[in-house]
Order: sequence, then structure tokens, then C-alpha cells
Amino acid sequence: MESNFSSAGCTATKHAYKRAKQRLGWSKSALNNMMPRAHELGMKQRDANAVLRKFFKKLRAKSDQQINNIRIYGQVVYFFHNHVLVTVYQIPTRYNRYLQV
Repeated sequence: MESNFSSAGCTATKHAYKRAKQRLGWSKSALNNMMPRAHELGMKQRDANAVLRKFFKKLRAKSDQQINNIRIYGQVVYFFHNHVLVTVYQIPTRYNRYLQV
């Protein structure tokens, strides 16, 4: 996987930067700030309630086989392969009420 930035042990692919800009309106620096936080502090499947666990399972089923680390941080879903951020998505609004504040 091609990467071009490293922050706190995390790297992001060009695809991740492109999708962050397209889907979230984030600059590279915004993604660079959020990426290590999401990796370290983001919600894991085992920490989620039943509704979000089901959402995680759907994400895993749809994702590339290389994705082995999915985190939810804020209202964004981060797809990592180990410490490499592959892509990001805005969480669907119907799940916002299940996120911990």
C-alpha cells in the first residue's frame, strides 16, 4: 500500500486523503490530526452496543479483505490495514443516536 504521511505510527494512503477531502471536506492536515486519534481512541467492534456491532459486521463484510481494523471516532468510520488508513466514510445519520457522547 502506498502511503505518504506518518503520524504517531499511522500512515494514510493517497486514496484516504482523496476520500477525506471528497466525503468529509477535510484537508490533509485535518486528516493527519484525526487519524492517530481515531486509531488509538476510536470505538472498536467489541466496545460497541448491539446496533453498532451489527453495523461493524456489515462494514467488515463489504470491505476489502486487507482491512483488519475498523474504528468509529466522532461521526466518521476509519478503515485501517494495521496502521495504514485506507479510507474514511461519514457514519450514516441513523446511527448517530447510538454513538457515545
